[in-house]
Amino acid sequence: MVNNLEGWNNAKTELEVGTSVDCEVVQHAPFGVFVTVGTNRISGIIERVRMNQDGFRTPDDFPPIGSVVRATVLGFRDWNNQVELALVRKEAVDGQDSAPDQFIEVGLRFGKDGKLLFFGLEQINEMIADGKKVKRIEEGRAIMVKSWESSETVTMRFEGFSVLVVIQSDSDAGDLT
Repeated sequence: MVNNLEGWNNAKTELEVGTSVDCEVVQHAPFGVFVTVGTNRISGIIERVRMNQDGFRTPDDFPPIGSVVRATVLGFRDWNNQVELALVRKEAVDGQDSAPDQFIEVGLRFGKDGKLLFFGLEQINEMIADGKKVKRIEEGRAIMVKSWESSETVTMRFEGFSVLVVIQSDSDAGDLT
């Protein structure tokens, strides 16, 4: 597992938001599963709300520990060096769905100069202009940055927020919810 800043930053450059990766399930929790991603065994999390589409509603339904699942990279949790992931629909893994949904993180955050910056909107608007359709908007996350740490305490600073925009796959045409 990556447990230093340089290794974490290298891992983030290797994984691109929106791409699909294979993950090994290493632990269950009431809110989702912990996984490792790639050969560097980067720590990741798939929250239960990102698994509901395949019927995983309780920990008893979650993929077994040790199993390999396919997931889409949603973003990075810098405060605890975790990749945030969403389970790829089972049909896409089985080859019945040629184009899985694409998740784009859209939000607002503080820039280095203290100004507010939007991100992801330009990418979404380009996709819409190219004929793609928004399937749904999902709950996102608070963007937090570690500002101080001791052996007993970690202090976090709010930096912004995001939502996930789900773009319909080509095979879902007409299946908007």
